[in-house]
Amino acid sequence: MTMNKTTALLLIILSGLFTRLHGQVNKQSNENNLLLSLGGEGGIYTIGYERIFKSKSMVRPFLHFGISAFPISQRLTVAFPISSGIIYNYRQYDFHLGAGIGPNVSYYYQSFSSGPSPSRLRYYSRGFFELGGRYRFTNDKFAMGIRYTPFISFLETFQFEHWGAVTFSINLNSKRNGK
Repeated sequence: MTMNKTTALLLIILSGLFTRLHGQVNKQSNENNLLLSLGGEGGIYTIGYERIFKSKSMVRPFLHFGISAFPISQRLTVAFPISSGIIYNYRQYDFHLGAGIGPNVSYYYQSFSSGPSPSRLRYYSRGFFELGGRYRFTNDKFAMGIRYTPFISFLETFQFEHWGAVTFSINLNSKRNGK
C-alpha cells in the first residue's frame, strides 16, 4: 500500500471512530457554535459551524464543518473542511482531539502561457488532525482558543505541513445564553 493510500485509510478510520461516539450522547442538550478560525484546517481562515453533542461524562463528541476562500498566486481556492472528534471539558476549558478531511476546489484565473489551456478547475483534498484547547468566558457565550492542525495532502501530491490556528466561537444556544 502506498503512503497516499495509507494516509487516506488512516483518516477515514479515525473519522469513523470519532463519529461512532455520536450514538452514545443525550441529544437534548447539544451545543451549537459559530466558529471563526484564523489559520488551521481551512488555510488562512475558516468560517464554520460546530455541533458539540452533550453526554453524561466530561468527554463530548463534536462535528465541525466550514468554508474558506483564499487567493494563492494565480488561483482562487475554496476549501470545505469537515472534521469530527472528542472534546474533554474541565471547568471553563475545552481540550479537543479530532481528524478530518478538507476537499478543495481551485479556479485558475490567469491564462497559462505554455501550450493549450488545461482545465481551469482543479480538485484535491487534504487530511488534517486537530489538537488544541479553548477557554470559555464566564458568560459561556464566547470562547477563544488555539489549535495545532497538521495537514496531510494525499490526492494532488504528498505533503505534510504544520499549521496552527487561533479560534473564536459564539455559542448559538439561546437557553444556555440566558435568553
